[in-house]
Amino acid sequence: MERIQQAAGIIDPVFLNSPQFRAETLEEQLGCRVVVKVETLNPIRSFKGRGAEYFAATLEGRPHLVCVRRRAILGQGMAFAARKRGLRLTIFCPALTPIR
Repeated sequence: MERIQQAAGIIDPVFLNSPQFRAETLEEQLGCRVVVKVETLNPIRSFKGRGAEYFAATLEGRPHLVCVRRRAILGQGMAFAARKRGLRLTIFCPALTPIR
């Protein structure tokens, strides 16, 4: 719990407090409580921004970051965190990555 609280104090607030709601129709079908968390209301529309933010915030110095990705979302999270901190970032992706 202590590490979670520490991370919440480091991560950019745009990635915190994602709205949650109960999915009552699913609860009836599954016979249990179901809570859905909306992760599409932040700048990169993904939960991966939190991890990238935490990683970048805990780095020492000003390293040149390198990210290898297969999908765009991790790269977007790393780009957000690096730009915010003025860090250099190089993202590598497969040559056959589909353009969206």
